[in-house]
Amino acid sequence: MPDGTSSSGIPGPYRPQQPQVWHEPQHYPQAAGGAESDGGDGWDSIRKVWRRKWLVAGVAAGFAVLAGVSAATMTPHYTTEARILLGVQDPNVIKMEQVLEGFVPSNGAVRSEAYVIESRQMARQVAYRLALDQSPMYNPELRPEPGWTDKLSLSYAKEQVKSLIMAGLSFVGLDMSEERVPTGLEMTPEELAAAEKEELWTNIESKLLSQITVEPLNRSNVLSLTVEATDPQVAARIANSFANIYVEQKLSSRRAATGRANDWLQTRIDELRGEVRESERAVEEYRQRHDLYATKSDTVIGQQLAALNAELARTEGELSAARARLSQAETQEGNGGNADSLPAVLQSPLIRQLRGQQSELESEAADLSANYTDRHPRIRNIRAQIADVTSKINAEIDRTIDGLRNEVQIASNQFQSVRNRMDELKAEMGVANTESVELRRLERDAEANRSLLESLLQRSKETMSQSSLLTSNADVLSNAAVPRWPSFPPTNLILLLGTMVGIGLGVLIALVLEKLDQTFRTSDEIEEFTGLPTLALIPILRRLGSGRMDHVLRNPHSVYANSLRMLATFLSSDSDIRSLSGLVVFTSAVAAEGKSHTSCSFAQLLASEGRKVILLDLDWRQPTQHRLFGERRRAGVIELLSGKGSPEDIVHHDKASGVDVLFAGDTRLMQGRTVPLERLQLLLHTLSQHYDVIVVDTSPTMLTPEVMYLARIADHFVMNVKWGQTTRRAVTTEIKNILRSGGRVSGVALSHVDLDRYTKYSYADGGYLRHGYLVQDA
Repeated sequence: MPDGTSSSGIPGPYRPQQPQVWHEPQHYPQAAGGAESDGGDGWDSIRKVWRRKWLVAGVAAGFAVLAGVSAATMTPHYTTEARILLGVQDPNVIKMEQVLEGFVPSNGAVRSEAYVIESRQMARQVAYRLALDQSPMYNPELRPEPGWTDKLSLSYAKEQVKSLIMAGLSFVGLDMSEERVPTGLEMTPEELAAAEKEELWTNIESKLLSQITVEPLNRSNVLSLTVEATDPQVAARIANSFANIYVEQKLSSRRAATGRANDWLQTRIDELRGEVRESERAVEEYRQRHDLYATKSDTVIGQQLAALNAELARTEGELSAARARLSQAETQEGNGGNADSLPAVLQSPLIRQLRGQQSELESEAADLSANYTDRHPRIRNIRAQIADVTSKINAEIDRTIDGLRNEVQIASNQFQSVRNRMDELKAEMGVANTESVELRRLERDAEANRSLLESLLQRSKETMSQSSLLTSNADVLSNAAVPRWPSFPPTNLILLLGTMVGIGLGVLIALVLEKLDQTFRTSDEIEEFTGLPTLALIPILRRLGSGRMDHVLRNPHSVYANSLRMLATFLSSDSDIRSLSGLVVFTSAVAAEGKSHTSCSFAQLLASEGRKVILLDLDWRQPTQHRLFGERRRAGVIELLSGKGSPEDIVHHDKASGVDVLFAGDTRLMQGRTVPLERLQLLLHTLSQHYDVIVVDTSPTMLTPEVMYLARIADHFVMNVKWGQTTRRAVTTEIKNILRSGGRVSGVALSHVDLDRYTKYSYADGGYLRHGYLVQDA
């Protein structure tokens, strides 16, 4: 500064600049992620997880390994299946319609048979047949001591936990065991041994029933027997034993039922034979006792009554006809009519003969009358003969009418006789009917006994003929095969679930960590939470050599050097960093933010660019600059402010960079004392007359009050923030305090940036990085 004034135009001692006004950031004091949430898209969560992908992968791998170990320590179970067909028809050769008839069990019947297979009785028979009491798998007393691999299994752990729980319950007086074996005081040794043996078989039954599942296949008559066991051979044997024993039991029960039916039929047939004989004998005795003889179709009285009934009808008809003829004759005779026209007269042969004689005589008299008079003897003789014949005819007519009267009398007598006999038979028939009721009852009993006997004899013959062809109505459709691969544990599924759980937990941890991350990761977050511009992204230096800070001198075109040039460019009034002048102060909110390294490298860079630069170490609580220049602690700013040395003796000139440095000095002189701000202002004024740029490395703002003073007088006040470490609240709080005290903050320098990881947080600077400006140093 040739004119001895500062860049801000303050002559003599430095004067405060126009203070900035603190504007509360929109999202302050929002937690981490506020910048991303502002207008963030749906990829924010994915980017957060992707930034922690190795954490997610590690957690997923850990859970996958844990799932694999768990699956490996689980006891493998093998599952096999046998199938039983229900409703198998017996070969029936007795009746053709039964041969063709099918047997279709109902759904309820099929389900009932499934319950039969899952019964304890069936399980006990399977256990007996396979002698499972001699198998260590079912008899705990035969099991060997578990090895260390067995102790790692989940089943062993469950047993131990159960034992501890039962022991604890027993200790407090609660015995929760389902079955208790009486003590020896209650039972004899033989009874106790029998009870323990029965308990063993009961436990075997329970375990068998827990291993088998019987279900109908869809809506068919096929039962599926599924058995799960730790030994594939045992699983197949159990399934086949259940199926075979069930089929054998069905056949045995059918044969037993057939035998019982045959026995009952034979007994009943013998009884019915005696009953039939007694019934038939009682019928015959009753017939004989009551004279109830019967013809082919009816009793004798019944037949007689039927004949008399027909005779009565005939005699009644004859009587009616005789009466009709007599009535006609009497009517004509009483009326003086001619009886010659009566049927009986006309049918009389004698009258027809006399009529013929009369006709001949009358014809002869007519001939004689033509020749003789009435007094002629011949005429008189003829007329006498005619009168005699007429008299005979009339007499015969009278006899005929008397005959009609006789016929009526005879017919009447016959009709009355038949009627009297009918009345007698009716009386006898009433008695016979009463007796016939009992006879018919006896006959019906006898007939029923005969019919039942015939039916049972027929059924007995059919049953005996069919018993030799009797088969079980269930058949083993397919035997259980020995499984080659375990059905449990599902290793692939467990690994998949373990991996998925690990991924989910890893994602959750990643999101939680991102949520808890209250540090600055991008320039957008700096501007969002502080309202200040990001002046530079200063990458981390992974190799510092012997400890001397000379990276910008050895690598003037490195990313690190370029980031400092960007910082100087932002601080200068134009794009040329050589125009930068005045007081440049570097501070931080907390310690170990990298401000000392930044200020040292910044001063070296400016000096290498031809600027006259002095660096002041005002961090009296943790001075660092002497180490960065490879020097031992020596006199410095504290001695100058205390008046114990001259600038010519205290200022250190770095030949490599051309930077003059005022180290902090003996910090013990500042213990219990405050910084004399008047002397500090005078020192800065004096240095401004000899140097273009004064770079100041201060203490963190939260530790020293002189930083507030420097913020008011500095031309450029830079807040150094360590990437991914300094909390947002600490930075925003200190910036707010500075601005409220009247100071100015030029911006924020984000230091120790891991460029490899930075691209995972920000796309805004992606092109900046891809074009090599902030490419990580090797």
